[in-house]
Amino acid sequence: MERLLARIPDGATVEADIGPISRLTSRCRVFRLGDTRGVTPEYIALENIGDRYRDPVGYARQLHPLAEYDVAGETTGGYVLLQRRTASGG
Repeated sequence: MERLLARIPDGATVEADIGPISRLTSRCRVFRLGDTRGVTPEYIALENIGDRYRDPVGYARQLHPLAEYDVAGETTGGYVLLQRRTASGG
């Protein structure tokens, strides 16, 4: 999980459930899952042990209907990292 969370840059906004939260609070702006107070985070970190979130991208869509997220990585231990897509300029 440490390697997965290391992909998140310092200072990023992250929505996370209990597993990843303690590993991120010292270097990121972290919100508890479902309590972002109107902020659309750059990343969502989920402890997905036991396949709790069968469709992590779909779950992110429920949390933030106006944003799109892609799986940025996952571990065999059941952790998933989602990254918000950015609009391409043009």
